Amino acid sequence: MSHAWNMVKLDGMWFHVDATNNDSDIPYVTYNSSDNLVASNYTFDDSFEIDSQIPSYKSTKDSYDYYVKQGLYASSESQLQTLIDQGFASGDDFYIKVASAIPTDKTIEILYDRFQNNASAADYNLYGSVMNVLAVMK
Repeated sequence: MSHAWNMVKLDGMWFHVDATNNDSDIPYVTYNSSDNLVASNYTFDDSFEIDSQIPSYKSTKDSYDYYVKQGLYASSESQLQTLIDQGFASGDDFYIKVASAIPTDKTIEILYDRFQNNASAADYNLYGSVMNVLAVMK
């Protein structure tokens, strides 16, 4: 299905923003994201006029991505373990953006391991991964 999102310029740099993406109940999946963070979830189609112009709007910095700014981006398995433990300790629903280099099955394996080894995890019973964002809810 065709879908469009916006490019915004912040501090002289371009970023992707998908204002309609919160329909998935996972907040800020594509919010000030770089090409790298978007490429694992979206397909660029040069047949669309606007998409053919995207190379003019290179987005190379991850620094403004919502999850990066909030310290909720796991670029390694050890970071993912730490963020999951912090999420369980918070007692609230939590969301972590996971680097595309970490396969989904490995993400779920790490989540299960942390769940088994964390007393704070007992109240959580729902998880899922949408567009590289791990959601863990009560």
